Amino acid sequence: MKKTTCARLAAVAATAGFVMFWGMTPAYALEGSAENNYTVEIREGDTLSEHVYGNNGNPVNDDGDITGAVYMTGGTVTGNIYGGRYMESSRDTHRVKNNRVHISGGTVTGNIYGGHGFYGSSSRYYDIDDAVDNTVIITGGTINGNIYGGIYGTAPKREPAPVQSEGVQRNTVILAGGSITGNIHASDRSGITVSQDNQIILTGSADITNSKLYGEGLNGVAAASRNNNLVIDDWQGTTVEEIRGFSNIIFKNIDLSKDSILEVNTLDKGHFDMVHKSKICIESIKAGDYEEGVYGLLNKAIRWDEDMRPDKNGHYFETIVSDELQQGLSGYYYADRIGGGLWVNEFDNLKVSDADGSDSQVEVSGAVKKTVLTGVYIDETGAAHGNSNKLWYGDETAVETTGLTIEDGLTTNASVITGAYAVENQTASGGKLYIQGNYKGDAVVYAGYSEGGGTENNHVYIENGTKAGNIDLRGNNKNDGASGATLHVGGNGNTLGSVGRLDVISFTGTVLNDAAALSVTDAALEGTAVQVDSLAGGTEYHEGDTVTLLHAENAIASAADSIRVADTIVQAGVAQELTVSASQTNANDIDLTVTSVKLSDQTDLIAENRAVAAAFVNQGADIAAESLDLMSEDYKYGVRTFGAVYGSRSKYDVNSDLKINGWNTIVGVGNVHRKGDANLSWGVFYENGTGNYRTENSFNDEFFRGDGSLVYNGGGAAVRYKKDSGAYYEASLRVGTLNSSMSNAVKDGNGNSYGYDSDSTYWGTHLGIGKLVQSGSGEWNLYGKYFHTEVEGDQFSIAGDEFSFDDVTSDRLRLGARYTADTEKAWSLYYGLAWEYEFNGDSNMKAGQFDAPEQSLKGSTGIAEIGTVWRSDDSPWRADINLKGYTGEREGFSGMVHLTYLF
Repeated sequence: MKKTTCARLAAVAATAGFVMFWGMTPAYALEGSAENNYTVEIREGDTLSEHVYGNNGNPVNDDGDITGAVYMTGGTVTGNIYGGRYMESSRDTHRVKNNRVHISGGTVTGNIYGGHGFYGSSSRYYDIDDAVDNTVIITGGTINGNIYGGIYGTAPKREPAPVQSEGVQRNTVILAGGSITGNIHASDRSGITVSQDNQIILTGSADITNSKLYGEGLNGVAAASRNNNLVIDDWQGTTVEEIRGFSNIIFKNIDLSKDSILEVNTLDKGHFDMVHKSKICIESIKAGDYEEGVYGLLNKAIRWDEDMRPDKNGHYFETIVSDELQQGLSGYYYADRIGGGLWVNEFDNLKVSDADGSDSQVEVSGAVKKTVLTGVYIDETGAAHGNSNKLWYGDETAVETTGLTIEDGLTTNASVITGAYAVENQTASGGKLYIQGNYKGDAVVYAGYSEGGGTENNHVYIENGTKAGNIDLRGNNKNDGASGATLHVGGNGNTLGSVGRLDVISFTGTVLNDAAALSVTDAALEGTAVQVDSLAGGTEYHEGDTVTLLHAENAIASAADSIRVADTIVQAGVAQELTVSASQTNANDIDLTVTSVKLSDQTDLIAENRAVAAAFVNQGADIAAESLDLMSEDYKYGVRTFGAVYGSRSKYDVNSDLKINGWNTIVGVGNVHRKGDANLSWGVFYENGTGNYRTENSFNDEFFRGDGSLVYNGGGAAVRYKKDSGAYYEASLRVGTLNSSMSNAVKDGNGNSYGYDSDSTYWGTHLGIGKLVQSGSGEWNLYGKYFHTEVEGDQFSIAGDEFSFDDVTSDRLRLGARYTADTEKAWSLYYGLAWEYEFNGDSNMKAGQFDAPEQSLKGSTGIAEIGTVWRSDDSPWRADINLKGYTGEREGFSGMVHLTYLF
């Protein structure tokens, strides 16, 4: 049976929609609406100078409930914040109900109201305007105004009222973080309005040192106020300015290491019930960093403010201890540790009693048999528990973690520090223990620890030159058999006191020709496998390079037969692949030596992508050239605009085929002039292209997919000189920038994925010559075009390894013929064939010290096309729709729509 002292509070469900005001500075009230479920979200950068309402008087159901929410994660609000409000008298029933305000960041100068009812309701039976079941949660930020869980409601109706009012009931203020300087009210009311079952829950790191806490309204009648409670639940603080008007002050999850659980600067007993008495309830004790010993907690007292005691007549305050604590706690209990991990205690008949009912303390007896600091706790049922990371015990957004970090400044009474701790005969597994910084304490630390069972799958991580020379690290608390523990050593210069009972020591990110990866005083490696999983990138390695993996001041015990590094291939960064061997070279050292170095095959993909990026830029040159066809296809002179959209799916025959889906666009303005016996057409344009592709790569026999994108932006000019004889000459010039990026392109030896981002400039030109030949009602276009494009090189790094691209130069020759039928008609169909040859297109890349295999676009491509042209003497518009297919070096298809408008 699980035993825990953590009480759970019911969480109010968050509404699904949001109104978000990002970076705005409105000077008017902001309200939610039905479209967003009456929910407002305020974020960093917002500055709001007026009031904010989740729901400002809008019923959400047939019962007349006013329900809304405000979530604030940053920004500034100088007005008030209302979860829900209703502020008018009517013949109807309205309850400001189930509203929520959650502040986790930012600054609020005004007041905060979970629910704001109406204090001026008429005497009509159905005129009810209560504030019930509302919640305010503060987990961060700065609150300078007052906070109200619920305020104002309708006074009780005279019988026989068909609907009875509730007033201000069941409202909650949860203070779990942030800094609050205003007053905090569980409820407030007017006259004889009922105020009951409201509460303030004080927990976590909330700073309310200067705040006054009120359980009931300041303007009400005491007889109408009942059961308004202050709950102090594992609160890290101690002092508040003032408390008043609470029926019960309930202490939960008490930390026994605190000298006092509550101190109040101002306490006026006149604001407490003299006759019925306010109850001080000692409900539960939390696990913690307690000193062990059979008599460790005898004569320990739990104290609170000395003014919170009965007067000489026994009035005002009464102490009540829960039945559980009176009967005594025995067995294991656990609680979250601030900063990660869990405290686990074994209590032995831990009891709380009130020996003197007239003082302000209770007494604790019994013992703490064991204190454990662990990352994961496995209870007697086999259930595993980690740090809940809850800001308050009703926090349902928190994600549990099961790691424990040992670092500078850690001091503890725990006799066991471990990644995983299991009681009885359960198996301790799933532990993750991190040793960091410069830890000077003396400690025996376990990867896994089980009272009576086994241990498995526990891991310890040490890296980045950690100095922990006084830690005795053990795989488990047993004397024989496998421990199921792995020590991961990252980088160089790490120090531990001793190591033993480990199944595996794994070295990752080690730098060759540097300090020893791990130095210890003693190393007992019987049954321990030593392996190297990766080396650090960013450094050029060579055959014969070496490093000490493990150095022990005293002779290593039983290491020679357990080293698993013999002609092993290891990745260094993402670019280098090394063959290495390790051996125990003397009684104190295990050394690693490099026998060969080569370029990692996975980097070939980056070079291939570079070649394809250059090919994608070439497509822009094709569009620029083809735009001249439509712009100069008739003899109408003057200014015209033109634009084209070109979509394609292409595969290029580099070392491994890559498929690109892309869109290219061009827009521009031009003119057609008459020059002697010829027409001169010219235009200037802006061009853009976006493409994406998927890649497949492999590393350590694992295939993984990557995603790449290409974007170019540029501009240029094109010109054609067409003579009356049909001969024409053309040229274009383009210049722009190309961005090429990939995600999940390559991996390092630890399995981490990396991408890259490269920016280059490009320029290109083309020259063309052709002849238009009439053939019956149609026309032949015989042409030759030469395209030259250069893409500038670039340099970047991936995981510390330097990559550099050389310039890519492309030289293409295209020869083709197109026949257009019925050129005198509005719609003309055309089709054609072309042959293209790439003379260059070589892409070269260097990764670290190695040249990658050259990638080339060189080769022939066959092109077939079909399309239609539309033009009319009665319209300024011209259109060209074209489809092409490609085979050879480039395979795939494309489609283009080209429009021209004549002024």
